[in-house]
Amino acid sequence: MSFSKVQARSFRGGVGSFLVRAALAAVMVEAWCLPLSATALAQPATQPANQPTSTLQATPQATKSDIDFARSLSRVFRTVATKAEGSVVHITQLNKVPTYTRDVFGFPTRTGESRLTQTGLGSGFIVTDDGYILTNNHVVAGADALKVRLFDQQEFTARVVGRDPATDVAVVKIDAKGLRPLTFADSDAIDVGEWVVAIGSPRGLESSVTAGIVSAKGRAGIGLVDYEDFIQTDAAINPGNSGGPLLNLDAQVVGINSAIASRSGGSEGLSFAIPSKVVQYVMESIIKNGRVSRGWLGVSLAEQSATGDQGGAKRGVKIAEVTPDSPAAQAGLKEGDVILAYRGRPVDALDRLRTAIALTPPGTSVPVEFVRDGSKRNAELKVADQTTNMAKALGGIAVPEIGAIVKSVELDRRVARRIGLRDTKAVQVLDVTKGGRAERAGLIAGDYVVNLDGDAMRSADDLAKAAAKLDFSRSPRVDVLRESRGIWNQGTTSLDD
Repeated sequence: MSFSKVQARSFRGGVGSFLVRAALAAVMVEAWCLPLSATALAQPATQPANQPTSTLQATPQATKSDIDFARSLSRVFRTVATKAEGSVVHITQLNKVPTYTRDVFGFPTRTGESRLTQTGLGSGFIVTDDGYILTNNHVVAGADALKVRLFDQQEFTARVVGRDPATDVAVVKIDAKGLRPLTFADSDAIDVGEWVVAIGSPRGLESSVTAGIVSAKGRAGIGLVDYEDFIQTDAAINPGNSGGPLLNLDAQVVGINSAIASRSGGSEGLSFAIPSKVVQYVMESIIKNGRVSRGWLGVSLAEQSATGDQGGAKRGVKIAEVTPDSPAAQAGLKEGDVILAYRGRPVDALDRLRTAIALTPPGTSVPVEFVRDGSKRNAELKVADQTTNMAKALGGIAVPEIGAIVKSVELDRRVARRIGLRDTKAVQVLDVTKGGRAERAGLIAGDYVVNLDGDAMRSADDLAKAAAKLDFSRSPRVDVLRESRGIWNQGTTSLDD
């Protein structure tokens, strides 16, 4: 049993508390008595007259310059808090929970009604003066409603603009003007050992400020999200801090607080923040396009061996496979090449390279340095769109407006007649984007879209053209067919903004 558990039990009172205190007292008495022999108890201790009666040294005193330095650091933290806390918000997740009554026998019975109940708490911060707010995907995912409370205690209903589970970033919007947004700093420019400040609502305690240092950068392979490049900090982060900003001493955002490594469930000095370079790219892509556009080179990657797999190169990431007709193939890259640098930055880990490629806007030309047969080479690649190329591989087309890959299909006439369809032409969903409108509407791979916003969908092109013209603020309806074990079901859902 750990000392902390003994402490916790000793506050409960009663016989157990008395026994714990008695045991601790016995241990303390035993510890005090161990150095004393029987002779020592019988005779007073003596010491030479020429030695001082005490070996205790004088308590060191802080100098005025020491105190002034501490006060100056305190002023820096106060300044950061004062500049930033007005831009940090408290987010409450609400979900519909069924209500129950009890029958004559005392058993619970559903009334058929439901009420919005608080099911989660988190943080966020304002990024535009007209109400755009950044937070974590896991703070808002699955919510039936969201409430945002500002520093001045004004409360607003928020809507989700877009979510990206692959990076754990989400953008929400409130109807407000004249807000005070935070600004971003380059997360690549911050160094290990630098001071950082975290602000959020741990355990629901709003506007809590903690400080620490950057413990490490580029943390990956943790298994929290698809694309990991975390800043690690020892600033105290607890449940409820998620979505709040991690700030430098200029009160600029260097990351979003996202997760902790903890056995107790509370802060243990191992906290992780999503770097601002990732956050900004995802945010701008969601606000501009309604989805996250990811880069694609058409390569499968593998870790380098300790001895070096290509001409003795001991750093970099090896290409395990190149997709035909991909940007990598067109640039002349081959299986076995080792990528040393991407966009001018050294490559030191597979996960970081994957993230860097994904965060490169499609259409961008990027320089790549690599090793082949022991010699360094350079190539220029034009990055393609990940979703578009995934659609090609699946034999369909991407519909980014709704976050889905679809293809044209022909239904069996007997099936169409049985479920009341006049036409056998339909559109099949091959894949849905995590956090996209299709996924939020409940669509899954294998569904058939037969009608969108009142118009019959007879081909994938029909769906793509219709989706491009939709006003999602009206929550357009989608008629869907779903087959399971030979049973066909029809349903209607809506594509919300």
